[in-house]
Amino acid sequence: MRVIPITILFAVAVFMLPSCSPTEELRNSFDDTWRLVASGPNGVAARSMPDGIVSNPSVWTPSPLTNYPAGIIREYRDLLFVVSNIDATIIVLHRDTLNVVDTIRTDAVGKINDIAFANATTAYATTDSFGVAVIDLISNTVVTTIPFTEPLFGIAIAGNQMMVSMPNSNRVALLDTRTNAVTVTLDVPTSSPTFVAADGLNNIFAVVCMGNGKFPGDTRPLSTPTISFVDIAKRTVVKTLDLTSRASEGPTQIPKGLAINSTENAFIPVQSGLLRVNTRSQLKVSAIQFDSYSAVYYNAARSELNTVSPDGKTLTVFDEFGEQLKSTVVISDSIYNFVGVSR
Repeated sequence: MRVIPITILFAVAVFMLPSCSPTEELRNSFDDTWRLVASGPNGVAARSMPDGIVSNPSVWTPSPLTNYPAGIIREYRDLLFVVSNIDATIIVLHRDTLNVVDTIRTDAVGKINDIAFANATTAYATTDSFGVAVIDLISNTVVTTIPFTEPLFGIAIAGNQMMVSMPNSNRVALLDTRTNAVTVTLDVPTSSPTFVAADGLNNIFAVVCMGNGKFPGDTRPLSTPTISFVDIAKRTVVKTLDLTSRASEGPTQIPKGLAINSTENAFIPVQSGLLRVNTRSQLKVSAIQFDSYSAVYYNAARSELNTVSPDGKTLTVFDEFGEQLKSTVVISDSIYNFVGVSR
């Protein structure tokens, strides 16, 4: 299955003002530190940021296994949901304490590719074989599935509307979470729709399509990846843009993720840099950084954009527009996906 990790960060700064006497030097003790929770080949670890020092090397590594790869991490309210890469399990952690509070067994639905949350009681997960798994967050169990006849990858929710990507048939499906029914299936102009994200402010979904020749076994000539915008109310694809800043580089570009921030910008990492497009105007794709990244996530709590290098060992933090570099840290091991939490 075409699995490309998608990555997330959530953080809160700590503010402290020390007392001082007239003879003491006045000091600014603003403590802009936070924790990064990262999944990788050895489970889940926590790091102090922005220095990157490991504060807890084994937030989740089930004994006696020492190598237990964890994949995507998704945050919802005060919980983190970590998908195991080799076991049919979603591990639920408390965001602040990082203690394991529960596990969700997914044996009946197979491999989980992505998760989204409709409300405090229901989550949805895309699978390789059984469509969309419906997860009851009160009992933390898979209660039913919404059947599809092919593998699904990306998933996003805006209000009571949900969209999933169908890479094999070059389509996306819109569903109503009130009825768990498919309301419309749309063809997209480019092959292999993979990553999806929601912009609730503009009532749209965005979908990143990989193009031809990007996966093993696809022998078609390489084609340029695209981003398409789906109007939720109209249930139509209203705009499609090439994901490249130079037409000559287009066919070789390989998108590695999709993040939409609160200033109506979508960010897509490719091997030649970081691309940005405004989700409201939908006019132009621009290159704003020129290093290679394998994942991107917008940290709304800190108004920051976070990226990781292809080897998983360099974490970079930008401002919310992806233009100003705020910090970079190099780590000794590698990570697959990450999220930021309070100190």
